Amino acid sequence: MDRNSGRRDISSETSLNYKEILERINRVQKHFMELSKAFTQYNEKTAQARDKSDEIAKCLMKYKQVEPFETTSQYAVQLAADIIGKVGNHQTAAILRVQKKVLPNLSTYQSICKCLKGEVTSAMDAQSRALAKKKVVKAFDQKGLSDPRYRNATPDAEREFENALAEFSRLTTFSQEQVVKFEHKRLVDLKQSLETFFKIQIANHAKSLELLTDGYRFIHSIDEDSDLKVLKRRLNLQTALSMAENFRLGPTAENYSSRKQKRAARNSEGFM
Repeated sequence: MDRNSGRRDISSETSLNYKEILERINRVQKHFMELSKAFTQYNEKTAQARDKSDEIAKCLMKYKQVEPFETTSQYAVQLAADIIGKVGNHQTAAILRVQKKVLPNLSTYQSICKCLKGEVTSAMDAQSRALAKKKVVKAFDQKGLSDPRYRNATPDAEREFENALAEFSRLTTFSQEQVVKFEHKRLVDLKQSLETFFKIQIANHAKSLELLTDGYRFIHSIDEDSDLKVLKRRLNLQTALSMAENFRLGPTAENYSSRKQKRAARNSEGFM
């Protein structure tokens, strides 16, 4: 009877390609870290744009210094400044929600992948130890045919091999389960993170669109002709125009015309 017929084979314990699995884990880790960095930079750029919108709102609030009179433009610009401020507040809220609900799911994959790679590596090491023990058993079997010392040592080598194989089988099963859990978690986290991001952006843009529509309506309500009348009245522009007209047609103009006629008469007498 063949002594090897009752032994379990390592190849029957697993069909995992550990190198391929580790490469995949590395790719996932790199991708999620890049994704986390991209969302962080997106938040930073959005925050910068939000700060610039604050500057616009502040500048518009100063319009009252340029236009101290009660005009439609003064009223509309003040309302528009308030609208821009409210839009900025919604942007800030969206930034904080992305930071709180999207980034954590992505940034944790560095530690998750590191832990999983350790478990897969442990299974790989157990496989190497089991293969080494198997080689010892085979060597003892061959040498035991001619040397009783190896034949007597074979049972101990077989027990060590079985122990190593059992450990390898346990770690392989565990690592397989962890890889499956990892892939499931990866898909769930990716889906939830992107869904959450889009929900946040939809809510932000929907409210911003509503506010910006009001802002456009306020600015569109500016009545240039009405404001110009107010400015003319408050700055006495009508009086100044009347004074200029009176100056052109008043006594000064008449004296100038009389002197011009007299000079023309003297010139004509000189020629006679």
